[in-house]
Amino acid sequence: MVLTALDSDTVSFFESLMEEFRTAFVASRKPPEIRLTDAHIMVLSGEGGDNLARIKRGILAMNEKRRTLVLNGATEQLQPMREIALSEGLTDDHIVPIDCGPRAKANTKTQFEVLWAYGFKNVVLVTSAYHVPRVARQAAQFLPHDFQYQVDGAEGDETVDRVHGEISRIIQYAKKGDIALHRRGEAVVV
Repeated sequence: MVLTALDSDTVSFFESLMEEFRTAFVASRKPPEIRLTDAHIMVLSGEGGDNLARIKRGILAMNEKRRTLVLNGATEQLQPMREIALSEGLTDDHIVPIDCGPRAKANTKTQFEVLWAYGFKNVVLVTSAYHVPRVARQAAQFLPHDFQYQVDGAEGDETVDRVHGEISRIIQYAKKGDIALHRRGEAVVV
């Protein structure tokens, strides 16, 4: 991504996004800081090896009040995600799978749509660190305003190309109206 001949608002937006990525990457290297009380820990499915890091991060966020790990993913992803959680020491009574449909139709929007169908109102959304800025904007777009959430990122393969790809997707999706260009400030904790 090359920044040439851009207006000051665009440059400012790009710089603020880069700061969001830096913040997410730094936070992913520390233990999770969960600020929402009685929140459900929900792992949003990812591609390939992303799920292992996300599930481990979700387990780290669990405590005496948060005793279940919600696995939210496409139909084909749930069993492998469950197996990862079991291999990390959880038992089935601590795992809640949420099926958001077949892989061809499942996406972050469908993952959010099932949240309120299941009655969740207070969740920590665990994704990959490089997805935190986009997931925060998608949550602002698709979750009801009374829905409290926090986005937490697992450490992973954060490359410059991945970050630039995410920035491009944020801008592209915002132009189409598919996500909010800005995060919902007070409800989102990163």
